[in-house]
Amino acid sequence: MLVVAVIGFGACIYRRRQLAIRPVKLALAELYQLDLHSRDPLVRRQVLSALAVILRRFCLVVFPRQQVAGLYGQAWLDFLKAKAAEQGLTVTDAELYPLVEEAYAPASDTDLEALGAVVAKWVVVQKCAARRRP
Repeated sequence: MLVVAVIGFGACIYRRRQLAIRPVKLALAELYQLDLHSRDPLVRRQVLSALAVILRRFCLVVFPRQQVAGLYGQAWLDFLKAKAAEQGLTVTDAELYPLVEEAYAPASDTDLEALGAVVAKWVVVQKCAARRRP
């Protein structure tokens, strides 16, 4: 009987961990489907906008909605930097700025590969925050 209880408890813990890291996996899967190498200005603008949406959606799932929903501009950048710093990752305004302003600009020369790498790294380090969410 004790063995069954231990196995059941282990299964519950495993399931909770899998559910906690699911937002990370989904965000990364969506990010990796983007064409970060495109030279077409229309595709580049769509990719830049998609990066911003992926990050926003991830934050709305992982962090309390009232903490995230109303943020924009510099406040959004400050939130992203603060959450990264909590996990030991340093990101700068310059790295994240394209997500705020250039996603809506008519043309952008943003390095999408570098920005995609920053977003991916930011999402990955938030695994700890995703696990702590009730």
